[in-house]
Amino acid sequence: MEVLGILGVLIALFLLIGAVLGWVALLKVNSSAHRIRALEKRLAELTGQQVVTSQRPDWVKPERSDAEPLPPIDTPEYYPESQPETLSEPLPQAVGSHETPVDIEPAARPAWLEKAKSMWMVWLGGASIGLAGIFLVKYSIDQGLLGPLARVIVGLISGVGLHLAAEFWRRKASHHYASIPALAGGASITLFAALLAALHLYQLWPPMVVFTGLVIVSMATMLLALVQGPVLAIIGILGAFAVPVLVSTGSHNVNGALIYSLIVATSAFALMHWVYRPWLWLGTLAGAGLWFVVGLLPQMQNPGWLGIYLTIFAYLMAALKDHNFLLQRTLQPLLIETTDPLLKRLDMRVMTLLLLLIGQSVALVLQPDWSYGWFNWLPLLVILFVLTRNNPGFSWLPWLALLTQAAAFLVAIWMRALWYESGQYLNTAPPGYLIMILLEALVFFLFSLWNQTRAVHIGRSASLTWLSPVIWMAVCYATVFEIHGSWGWFVMALLLGLSLMGYVGLRVRSGDIGVNTAWLVIAAHAAYSIAVVILFSQASLTLALALQVLSLVWISRRYQLENVESVVKGLLAIVVIRLTMNPWLLSYPDYAHWSLWTYGGSFAVIAAAAWLCQSGQNIKPWLTAVALHLLVLFLNTEIRYWLYDGVIFQQEYSFTEAAINTSLWGAMAIIYFYRSQFSARLARIYLIGAKVLMLMAVVNFGAMLTLYNPLFSSQPVGTIPVFSLLIIAYGLPALIAWLASRYFFPAVRQYCLLFAGFTGWFYISLEIRHIWQSGEQLVFWRFTSNAELYTYSLVWLVMAGLALILGIIRENKNIYRTGLALLGLVVAKIFLVDMSGLSGLLRVLSFMGLGLCLLGLAFLHQFLSARKQESVAEKI
Repeated sequence: MEVLGILGVLIALFLLIGAVLGWVALLKVNSSAHRIRALEKRLAELTGQQVVTSQRPDWVKPERSDAEPLPPIDTPEYYPESQPETLSEPLPQAVGSHETPVDIEPAARPAWLEKAKSMWMVWLGGASIGLAGIFLVKYSIDQGLLGPLARVIVGLISGVGLHLAAEFWRRKASHHYASIPALAGGASITLFAALLAALHLYQLWPPMVVFTGLVIVSMATMLLALVQGPVLAIIGILGAFAVPVLVSTGSHNVNGALIYSLIVATSAFALMHWVYRPWLWLGTLAGAGLWFVVGLLPQMQNPGWLGIYLTIFAYLMAALKDHNFLLQRTLQPLLIETTDPLLKRLDMRVMTLLLLLIGQSVALVLQPDWSYGWFNWLPLLVILFVLTRNNPGFSWLPWLALLTQAAAFLVAIWMRALWYESGQYLNTAPPGYLIMILLEALVFFLFSLWNQTRAVHIGRSASLTWLSPVIWMAVCYATVFEIHGSWGWFVMALLLGLSLMGYVGLRVRSGDIGVNTAWLVIAAHAAYSIAVVILFSQASLTLALALQVLSLVWISRRYQLENVESVVKGLLAIVVIRLTMNPWLLSYPDYAHWSLWTYGGSFAVIAAAAWLCQSGQNIKPWLTAVALHLLVLFLNTEIRYWLYDGVIFQQEYSFTEAAINTSLWGAMAIIYFYRSQFSARLARIYLIGAKVLMLMAVVNFGAMLTLYNPLFSSQPVGTIPVFSLLIIAYGLPALIAWLASRYFFPAVRQYCLLFAGFTGWFYISLEIRHIWQSGEQLVFWRFTSNAELYTYSLVWLVMAGLALILGIIRENKNIYRTGLALLGLVVAKIFLVDMSGLSGLLRVLSFMGLGLCLLGLAFLHQFLSARKQESVAEKI
């Protein structure tokens, strides 16, 4: 059986050597063809024709020189690029020559596509060599042809032999061919596979010996890539990340694969010290990230050190490329050479650190270890702060790290409370959880304070220094229920705020009013808010936030601190969102009049802050706008509180509430439009608010005319005429519409005036019916007396006459046409209704009044027209 195994291996080696010899023959043919092309170029130069120069290698670009370039036959090429370079100066044309039209070449394809078209066979061939070595080891395992040691030795001999063959033909060839480094890349993959098999499959050698061999192979591959070009880097280094998949034992233990991934990444980053390529960087990041994701899979054994894995990768990324082993250098940005406006500003290191932070947050959510998590998750933060100290371009990453870490803590706890512990997990803190949060807060506080000693983006470091402890205390409150209502935690939050404000006092007395003082004030206010929400209810939190606005506005006015106005805007946004979305965000007890201090108190505080602001402060328009918005919300909630016996969020919308909302929303729309004329910065927001509120008022009034109309819906409107719900439901909207015709958008003022006339006519008509019906219901199917019918005719006729006169005097065609329309309605009613419905003296009075009114209007129209013509003639 052993003889058969050796025979099989010899056959496989024979096939492998045959493939190599075939490649050699191909290389010789390519070399001859290349020499022929070079001779043709030389001949073209001698005959005076324009030629193209050889392209410089893409892998290692030589320095520019003024010396005359060597002939093309002696210049090595890794592979031609998509567009050749032309001579810098065109050769003179022959005498009498004529210019010939030149065909316009089609648009060039992307470089990566051209590269793939020209190199796909080389890449596939090198990968096939590597797979052949892997499958050779795999086949011997499956068939049991050789013993474990013999299998590994055969794999190692095959890899070394392929490397020797590749180096032999590289030295012998007069030009560079991509097929040779592809062969070397396959050889490296074979060596990687053999060494991993010796460790994972057979445990032939100690792990330290195997990993030392992997390091040697990795470093050798890196050095050979410097000589043989990018194909070896692609196949030998990047392809090495996939080797553990092919020699996997199915044990679900990824520790060895993670160590192996770091070894390969070390080789790649070390190579980039001499030759940097974006695709090599991205490939290394993708390969290492692949094994990180594998470590997160549920079926895998929890390696327990994924945070350390990311930390080591971050160090390799920052240290090896520029030999920045102490992380003290200022690193130059690694930008992608592209025309895309977004990608060309992307720093590869910043992108890598961003992905590492996101990956660590995901790992913390899926595999939290609160007892020993500090050892796993904190080192990456330390690396980040050390890099940020000397690299201004990284200054925003610590803030991102804080936000992602805090979000990971929240999601990790909430997921277990929702899925695994049936909501019981939040009642008490898990073992080690609070210690982990304390260590996180200390790392962010101390290292941010340390980074402030470098005057680079000190504002970001200062904000992170003072706000990070407050943010971590807020995370504790949001994840542990036992903190709610705890006097101990209330005292701690209050002491934190007092300590920060005490330090503010010391800095102010010493005259140091800078960026640190501003962020100290902001952090102290945030600590006060947490203290309030810990001890009191949710309703008090909104008022506490509003009170902070007043305090911050006063401090900003008193000391002219920077960045305070931005925080005030953030607080205003929180207050507005909380109070606007209250029905969907929070719940309150029905027995407390919480809307009075929550909505009314917040409105009063914000209004006071707006009054306190000086006219030149940028924040004053924002405070005024928020105060108006809170006034609308306060009036709405108070109306509902009194209408529904304190149940503000009662799922009901009554006639009374609809009647009030129409006037309220319409009035606020006019106020918003009026404010837009005095606020250049917030004019657009005011105008949008005005449109939304007026649209809501119009839609609501449409419901008043249809669903809630007393003529159709039996709505009770009260027993006392004039002093009833009708004046709120239909009288006030008429007044609001008239005001809108004067103080709203000019384009809609005429329509508002017509709407005011219609609403006023409808309101007066309802009041007439209310007077004659003497009851709370005005439905149209109730009995209508002759006196009521005559009253309609008389009042409508007077209204039509007044509208016509006003239209003539003011020369307003819309008012005049409205009067004519109403007059037409009166005429139609008298002839269609009064003629049959009235009798006796009322019929006589109806027609007599109509006739006299028409004659009087005709006389008045002629009289005013004649006076107008006389005045025009006098002016002429």
